[in-house]
Amino acid sequence: TDVAARGLDVDDLTHVINYGLPDDTESYTHRSGRTGRAGKTGTSIAIINLREKGKMREIERIISKKFIVGEMPTGKQICEKQLLKAASPKYLYAVYPISFTDDGVRISDSNIILKGNSAAAHLKNCDRIVLMCATLGQGVDVLLRRLQVSDMASAVIVDSLAGAAIEQVCNRAETEIFEKVHSNSRTWRYSPGYGDLPLDIQFDLLTLLQAQKRIGLTVMNSNMMVPTKSVTAFIGLSEGEVDRSTRGCESCNMKDRCKFRKSG
Repeated sequence: TDVAARGLDVDDLTHVINYGLPDDTESYTHRSGRTGRAGKTGTSIAIINLREKGKMREIERIISKKFIVGEMPTGKQICEKQLLKAASPKYLYAVYPISFTDDGVRISDSNIILKGNSAAAHLKNCDRIVLMCATLGQGVDVLLRRLQVSDMASAVIVDSLAGAAIEQVCNRAETEIFEKVHSNSRTWRYSPGYGDLPLDIQFDLLTLLQAQKRIGLTVMNSNMMVPTKSVTAFIGLSEGEVDRSTRGCESCNMKDRCKFRKSG
C-alpha cells in the first residue's frame, strides 16, 4: 500500500507486487524502491487492467524503463500447479498365478476369489494376473479439504484434475511394469466395482499387496480408499490370445440403465 511505500528498509527483499497501480505516479517509484536497495537487484510486479494502461505508460516515461508484459495464469493452471506440488504418486504390483473355479477366479497363494461373471470373462484364457495399486498420496486429500473450505470452485477443478492424474499414474505404472513382466498377450486394467465384481474385494487385494505398509494405502469399512485418489486393478496375462473386444460400455452390466449413456 502507499502507506507502506516510504521509509521501509527490509534487507534482501526480492519482490514488490502492486495489486493495481497507485493514483500518484510517483508512489510507484517509492513502492518499487523497497526492493533492489543498496546496489542489489529486485523485481517489481504490477497486476493491472486495461484501464490502467495510461498510468503504465506514464510510469515508463518517468522511470525510463519498459514493463515486460506477462500473462496471468488461468484458474486451471493455478490448480494444476497446486496439485503437482501436493501429489506424491506411488504404485506397487505383484504377479500371481490364477485358476478358475465355480465361484470365480482364484488368486493362487491366497484365499482370494474374484467372484462374479465379469472378472471371469475378463480373465478368460489367462493363467496369471498382475495385481496393482496406485495412489497420489495423502497430500492431495489435505489440499482438497482445504480448498473445500476456502475455494469450492478450485476444489472442484483440483478434484477433476486429480482423477485424471491418478489414471496417468496407472498408465505410467503399466508401462514400467510390462518392461519387466513379459507375456504373449494381456487384458486391459480392470478394477473392483466394474461389472459384478464386488467393491469390497479391495480390502483383500490391498492386504495381499501389503499396500498400507509399503505405500500408505488402505481402505475403510465404507470401501473408500485412503488416500482417496487411489486405484486398485488387475491385468490378465496369457501365453495365448485374450479377447480385447469387449472393453467399454457394451461389456458393462449397467449399460441399459446408465444415466451417463442416456445423457450422451
